[in-house]
Amino acid sequence: MRAVAVLVSLLLLFGVAVMVIVVINPDDLPLCDDVVSGEAVLGPTNECIDSSSGMYTLTRVAAGAAGLVGALAALLGLYVAATGRRGDQMVKLTVAAVVLGGLVFLIGQL
Repeated sequence: MRAVAVLVSLLLLFGVAVMVIVVINPDDLPLCDDVVSGEAVLGPTNECIDSSSGMYTLTRVAAGAAGLVGALAALLGLYVAATGRRGDQMVKLTVAAVVLGGLVFLIGQL
């Protein structure tokens, strides 16, 4: 169980890094409001982010929650690896982090 806890913790830390990158906009797209006001120009893809949409906000909130729950699960995984206790709580937090992460990508596809 301890070796599995270490492996799961490392995978969760990678997932947390992905969720943080999702929140900070890896495409570096300008906001549509900035493009309209002239503060920013469109890139080569001619795309911008509509920050007024509910989907934008919901995706960012879900990604933040997934990152937080994933980080807590990873820390708990290291605790499980060190002590061998609380494995059931680690599994519950891991499942919650994976579900929230899946929700982020599901919302992003809509």
